[in-house]
Amino acid sequence: MLALIVLCAHVAPSQSVNLTGDVRSGVPHFQIHYTGAKDDANGFATIHSITIRQSGKTIQTIRFSGEDVPRVRDFRKAVQLRDINCDGYKDLLIEHLTGVHGDSWYHLYLFNRNSGMFVAYPQFSQLAFKQVDCRTREITTYVNSGQAGCAYESALYRWVNDSLTPVRIESQEASGEQNDTFTRTIQMWSGTKREVRKLRVPADDCHR
Repeated sequence: MLALIVLCAHVAPSQSVNLTGDVRSGVPHFQIHYTGAKDDANGFATIHSITIRQSGKTIQTIRFSGEDVPRVRDFRKAVQLRDINCDGYKDLLIEHLTGVHGDSWYHLYLFNRNSGMFVAYPQFSQLAFKQVDCRTREITTYVNSGQAGCAYESALYRWVNDSLTPVRIESQEASGEQNDTFTRTIQMWSGTKREVRKLRVPADDCHR
């Protein structure tokens, strides 16, 4: 369980959070410290670096720059320990972007049981993560692109040999300037074989 230990944000714009948590029973717990700054003009905070310690020793430091810098609304909840690849070990999940419709993107660092460190999985940062189901080893993503929710992408991925592989991706966009019809594209995979279907959908049925 990941527990909030200390939050120090008294001196604006700097912020820092100390967390402690376990990746699995029997593995010494981690102390995670991350720092950043808040922009009072837009309400977002950025995360500059994350320091990971174990048994009093610093074992890893993660620094962000450029487009990889996380910009979050809730600084205290931006970093989690959570099993994302369903291997029984919790991973480091870092929110890095929130969309205008509430969709969220995350940096993912998978826990490597051999090295005892967290290893970046860059592909995950491109996916609007919604939930993980470890019974099926599947990740669900969803992006609301606007037009009253009629423009979207909903996808299902499955972990295979520690890599995410697509199972089904459904996307929808307006067919013309009037926004009275939409084109829904459905891609489905069976092994390496991909099937693609396109449907014309009236605006009144765009959510079905």
